[in-house]
Amino acid sequence: MYPGVLYSDTVIRWKAAFDLFAGKSIGDTNPVTPFIWMRLLHAVTGEVGIVTVLQAFVLALGVFRLIQQIVRGRQDGSSAVPSNVASILVLVFPLQIIYSVFQTFDTPAAAIMLWLSTFLIRLWQEDGRPARLLMAISGLLFFLVAYRLPALPVALIVLVLAFGLVFVRTSQPRFVAGALPVVALLFVPFAIGPALSVQSTHLWIGGSLWRYMLAAPQSQNPAHEAFLKRIEGEIGMRRRR
Repeated sequence: MYPGVLYSDTVIRWKAAFDLFAGKSIGDTNPVTPFIWMRLLHAVTGEVGIVTVLQAFVLALGVFRLIQQIVRGRQDGSSAVPSNVASILVLVFPLQIIYSVFQTFDTPAAAIMLWLSTFLIRLWQEDGRPARLLMAISGLLFFLVAYRLPALPVALIVLVLAFGLVFVRTSQPRFVAGALPVVALLFVPFAIGPALSVQSTHLWIGGSLWRYMLAAPQSQNPAHEAFLKRIEGEIGMRRRR
């Protein structure tokens, strides 16, 4: 399956990653941070498939750790056989295998969600070492927003729940104060694109508009046709500028 399952968007994103480091102007509905990581990985290895290898490994390990945490939980002395069997069954499931090698931003985001779920469960089950778990959760939330900007509201909610849980258990205000820098960190991916002069459209706007433009030509309504021509005119004017 090397270098992975590539499709039209994959090619466009790799081109954007190379154009970004070549100083060219790019426009994309996705955050610019993954493009930076893609180009750096390619610069080190010279391989496009390194992204597939890494995301498949992180996703598989995330599945294994999450199942281990759910099945075994607090029972450290319990047998690992049930959790290992459950992990193997999930990992060899064909849909999981295909998804892990599919080069799309959704796969790393899913892997981040798996690891985030694992650490949140550990934070709920364990009473010790909350600082390390909070640091891990904060880092994962940053990467989640860096891959998917619309995930910011979810990240903020998870952040409040995680730090709030620790504060209720420990009654130490330092954990509340520690959440404030993390909130600022979650907004950093929004500033990276403008700092690099990347013209981007918010994903929640661009995605909905793209789906509409795919479906509208099938309609017989003149209003849809007029709206599409107006959009095409706006895009043409922006390119001429």
